[in-house]
Amino acid sequence: MRSLLPLIPLLIVVSGCASSDWIDRTLVTADVTGVWEGSAPSPSGQTWLQLTLDQRGPRVTGSVRAWAGPRTGTLNGTIAGDVFTFSHTGDPRLTGELTVDGDEMIGQVNIPYSYNPARLTLRRVK
Repeated sequence: MRSLLPLIPLLIVVSGCASSDWIDRTLVTADVTGVWEGSAPSPSGQTWLQLTLDQRGPRVTGSVRAWAGPRTGTLNGTIAGDVFTFSHTGDPRLTGELTVDGDEMIGQVNIPYSYNPARLTLRRVK
């Protein structure tokens, strides 16, 4: 037991170094599974988007429909806390970061041929 006494201050210091940022980045507090619709401003008016999402823990996959129908490519993303970060590698190429609040997501998205970053609001389709 005596040999462990010098380690106690070290353990206290190390435990104090645990960052709440790490906890915030790994904690999943939102579920985005489902169909989401919304629009973002574009030079021609509004760009309509529909995201179909499937969430497994912090990982999210899905597909995108845009103003002209189904698009190719896969949407990949993550949830950290209530923040959904994603990219879509097909047509259109999208990247974004949205804050989830129940059945609404609001944030910024980069859309080709649009005002970037554009403010995007999505609502879950019931």
